[in-house]
Amino acid sequence: MSLIAILALWGTIVSSIALTWNIIRGSQDKKKIKIEAQIGHFIPGDAKDKVLYVTVTNIRRRPVFITGWGALRKKKKGEKGKPAVMIISPKLPKMLKDGDYEILHTENLSIFSSYELIRIQVWDSTGKKWKVSRKNMRRLLKTAKETRQKEVKK
Repeated sequence: MSLIAILALWGTIVSSIALTWNIIRGSQDKKKIKIEAQIGHFIPGDAKDKVLYVTVTNIRRRPVFITGWGALRKKKKGEKGKPAVMIISPKLPKMLKDGDYEILHTENLSIFSSYELIRIQVWDSTGKKWKVSRKNMRRLLKTAKETRQKEVKK
């Protein structure tokens, strides 16, 4: 094998590795948020009062500007428009940098009894919507149902 062929092979290998590395790095340079929702208590405080709280965490390098949060519900027959519930928070809007998080909450759990919720979501300044995972949403709806049943029995 000649020196030119060896250098050409080496250049091909190095450039393939560099291209792969740039593609991987570029795909991870997008915004991404992790959202978890739970029903629980804030301590110190009244242990009887349950609240819905949502933890929003920026898990990538790009900053994300969170502007609002709410829920999407099932649409009723004959209803026009988007079936959404917007929850007002004094903590928003909020810029989340790499690794930052914010805990949003509402004490009004009537959204679980008044509406059939499909998902809880957070949106950013570009209009991108980030939703709670299906697994987390199923667990949340189960907890809300159990909480309502306990309150009805009292």
